[in-house]
Amino acid sequence: MAIDFSTCRVINPNGKLADTMHKNLWEIFPYDRPVYNAILTENKSLYSVINYALFQEDEFIGNAGLFPLKMWYHGEIIEILGIGAVATMPQYRRQGVANYLMNYCMQKVDKRNKASVLFTELPAVYEKHGFKTVAQEYMAMNVSDLDFEKSNLSLRYYETITSEQIKPIKAFYNDSYSNYDGKLVRGDEPDYWDFYLMMFNPYMKPRLVIATDESGNCRGYCRLEVETDRITVTELCVAEDDIDSCGALLGFVKDFAKLTGYEIITLVVAKEHFVWDFLKERNVEIFAEPKGVRREIFMVRAAEGESVDTYENLLWSLADKF
Repeated sequence: MAIDFSTCRVINPNGKLADTMHKNLWEIFPYDRPVYNAILTENKSLYSVINYALFQEDEFIGNAGLFPLKMWYHGEIIEILGIGAVATMPQYRRQGVANYLMNYCMQKVDKRNKASVLFTELPAVYEKHGFKTVAQEYMAMNVSDLDFEKSNLSLRYYETITSEQIKPIKAFYNDSYSNYDGKLVRGDEPDYWDFYLMMFNPYMKPRLVIATDESGNCRGYCRLEVETDRITVTELCVAEDDIDSCGALLGFVKDFAKLTGYEIITLVVAKEHFVWDFLKERNVEIFAEPKGVRREIFMVRAAEGESVDTYENLLWSLADKF
């Protein structure tokens, strides 16, 4: 169907139009249907996302969303904008809808003069809007190389979590986990942790392991993703140089990998995380993640007056992928 942009409008929909948008996004993104179902049936919201949806009267044509975020980088908190949920209804594709909406969003971004980031499998679509690829180097290790000291910490394993169970890791992440480059500020207003639950529970891949001491205090946690041919650790949150907690959590991942028949563990944490020295001191060979798992391309668009090179060492947390 041919589209006439002069008869369309871009809005931040609410009410029935928001329901229409979410029902269509449910169709376009099959993998994310559990999330859109929660939005439609439980009145949930996607954290800080601002949707810019293209409508022709009451017909949904496409969408692009902005996620205002705060992130630790080079020792300070910076504001950054994520781009996500870029979609076009099948009957209107190849007519410039995504380009039209991206131009609209980039005008909003430029007014705020903030850097913006996204994940994509189609980088050429976004290069024309000033985005450049920032290589994400995911490192891996062989399960057979891992051998850690026994620990007195208690480890609790979860495939789904509740808001009550998330309280200790929320407090630990906010107060005790180091402010490494790329660490998102997961604040309470609006509550990022509701979003975290929405992006954790409906999916089959994530698992959570929480370490506590004899007094019941949280000493850290790790999040692991069960992928087709490897286990990927997307969060390893322990206090700086807490070797006991680090070893206990990685030891659990090692045992889990052996039990489930995996031979490779990919570790996606900040480049300055002390775990890298921890592993080298134990003669664990660290190597580039083997090919085989689908990884989207991470792209950055710098704010006016700065260079994308500013972010060349930024490793984005896959636990915070939007």
